[in-house]
Amino acid sequence: LYRRASWADFGIAHITDVHVARRIDRFRTLLAEAGRGEAAQRMVNWNDRFRGFVRYANYLHGVGVLDLILATGDLVDYLYE
Repeated sequence: LYRRASWADFGIAHITDVHVARRIDRFRTLLAEAGRGEAAQRMVNWNDRFRGFVRYANYLHGVGVLDLILATGDLVDYLYE
């Protein structure tokens, strides 16, 4: 149970459609193995972006700015591969 001493300046972050998927973590390696080095370097791994969000949200909570994360939309991508 989370309890805040004061409800003034309650901080909320909204994140949506993160599409977390284990398979995306392998894409960079697969591209490099297929001889697509430039594509591998330029590839954006949205799992890394989500990991960055989690680190930033933890920081914001630690300094007392963030109290709630509202996660909506498609949270995972491909339940089964």
